[in-house]
Amino acid sequence: MKKQIIYPDFIARIFSTALDLSLFAFIAIPISQFCSFNLLWLFFNDYFLSNNINLYNPNEMFNSVMSQEFYEYLKAGNFNKYILFNISIFATNMLVIGSYFVTLWYYKGATLSKMFLRMKVVDAVTLKRPTLKQLIKRFLGYMTFPIGIFFILFSSKKQALHDKIAGTVVIKS
Repeated sequence: MKKQIIYPDFIARIFSTALDLSLFAFIAIPISQFCSFNLLWLFFNDYFLSNNINLYNPNEMFNSVMSQEFYEYLKAGNFNKYILFNISIFATNMLVIGSYFVTLWYYKGATLSKMFLRMKVVDAVTLKRPTLKQLIKRFLGYMTFPIGIFFILFSSKKQALHDKIAGTVVIKS
């Protein structure tokens, strides 16, 4: 007898995502702050040193970049550093967050909240473990989340847009 496939509904998927983001915040926020501090030092150490900012005091560094002097520093030809700094912060955060999701999907078939709620991510056709490429596409597809999640309401397999992009589906395990 063939096993019946159950696709979690919209509310279960939203709850799972909210739970994941809440759990992950405990990990991501300290890592993000650590990376931000180090990237700030890396990009703007010339400013900090010339203004006698204590490089071992993150609060002093962060406060100094909110000053008029820092604004003048950026206007004096350093705005490109500011843009690169922000791109680096974004890339670092994407790498940290992506590592969490993709690693757990790949090795466990689910994030912590999906495991708790007895859900797993599988290939939409074979219902087997998705490829690493599919999982990376799925993570990048999360950028469509605010709109893409509503696809669940209209999909027979309850797929969000990021699932459709990656060729994956979430099922009850």
